[in-house]
Amino acid sequence: MASTTFSRIFSGSVASWAQILVNLLAQLIVTPIFLSYWSANEFGIWLTFQAATGFLQIFDTGHQNYVGNKFLIIGSGNRPELRETLYSAVPVALLSGFIQIGITLLVVNSGYFTSFALQYGEEASALKQLLVFQVIVWAITGSYAGLLTRSLSPFGYYSRYAWWQTFMQALVILLPTIAVIAGGHLLMAGVTMLSATILINLFLILDVIRQLKKEGMPYLPPKWVTGLRNFKLSLLLTLRSIFDIFRQQGIRIILTPSVGAKEMAAFATMRTGANVAAQGLSSITNPMLPELMKFLKMRDQKRSEASLATVWIIIVALLCPGLVFLQSIVEPLYMVWTRGKIPFDPLLFSMLSVIVLVYASSQPALAIATGNNLIKALLGISTITFILVIAGLVIFVPSFGIRGAGFALLIAECISAALAMIVAAKWLRRNQMSWPSKAYAITVTSILVSVASMLAMIYLPSAKWLVLAVSLLLLGINVRRYWKVLPDLAANKAKSLIGRYVKFAGTGA
Repeated sequence: MASTTFSRIFSGSVASWAQILVNLLAQLIVTPIFLSYWSANEFGIWLTFQAATGFLQIFDTGHQNYVGNKFLIIGSGNRPELRETLYSAVPVALLSGFIQIGITLLVVNSGYFTSFALQYGEEASALKQLLVFQVIVWAITGSYAGLLTRSLSPFGYYSRYAWWQTFMQALVILLPTIAVIAGGHLLMAGVTMLSATILINLFLILDVIRQLKKEGMPYLPPKWVTGLRNFKLSLLLTLRSIFDIFRQQGIRIILTPSVGAKEMAAFATMRTGANVAAQGLSSITNPMLPELMKFLKMRDQKRSEASLATVWIIIVALLCPGLVFLQSIVEPLYMVWTRGKIPFDPLLFSMLSVIVLVYASSQPALAIATGNNLIKALLGISTITFILVIAGLVIFVPSFGIRGAGFALLIAECISAALAMIVAAKWLRRNQMSWPSKAYAITVTSILVSVASMLAMIYLPSAKWLVLAVSLLLLGINVRRYWKVLPDLAANKAKSLIGRYVKFAGTGA
């Protein structure tokens, strides 16, 4: 069982790492290409469009997360309940998608958007058309596709659809870039991206339907009572998703009118390294969740702790030293990458990096809460952090600009991580299990060392290389401390993980 479980996690992780590689290459190559053909303002509006798409899909995102977690709780052994849950959710998702079209039309014709359009003219007009096109595409092909793929996760299909996602990501990045090189501006790039999305989603849906039949999950007439009940229960999760997406992406929408498209572009581009690091972590946590839920359901402390430890060892051994090293070399690379059109702020960059470390440390706790649909607790955490972000933006952005936005996000992320740990620890205690306190404390120590190292590099630039050497030494010592507190199962799992990745890289598979 352990071998099969780990093979699934590894397969899903490789697919997710492929997504990260695609995204990293895209950021390194696509950003300078766009900035070679577009102004910083137009690029900023493009980034705003990408951020806005998350909000346009928000109700379905919460619905998909809730029902997807329910699939994992039901498990592959109860096909009748899985079928009822899935096929009752699909028509509700379609209905929700069409309601969102109406909401989007109201937003793009509102006074807020009109004042924005007066400032940016043709670019704002293109943004308006793209937002409407995007929400139509989502309603027709995306609102229910995520439900279909998630219904197969209990049967071990996570990695298959992670590879589909990788292919989709590559195309929706490549095709708009070709359009830009060919002379296209905002509208043409967006239409190209959305056209590719339609085509890929249609093929994806056909593939999922075939696999559902193969797994004994054919179509079942929907029960609207079941579908609407689950949608109603998902609304709290939707509200949480609104808060979380705002914290991660939606802040761009607020920053654009507050500080200007160019400053927003600076904020977004400096966040790129942090986003790649977070995606690297998700390559472990996303495949881990289905297996973690099995172990929690069985009240298996050892295997559950091994799954949680997999995330923290990535932070301690890779993310912390990697982001500290990146801080030491990033500025000249950034200026070349952005063609000198967007200024670099080392303090903002360090804050955004630390946000990723704090976010990463909270993922095991959030996985426990999310997997068990502890919606009220999750909503409480998201509400508090959302309020902190809004208050921070109001207080700090007028005086400190995008640095103030970074500081507001950092404070909120720290509070969120602390609250998530409290919620997860309480759930474990109620179910005769325990929170791995020693491993968590060592992880927090690595984050604190990283914070001190980055600040020292910024304010003692002449000693930058000495600071880097000392910090890497201290982080290395902490890796050794972490290894000593790992349970045997987790240590063996980590060794297997490293060995498989080395073998994978060596064969070029």
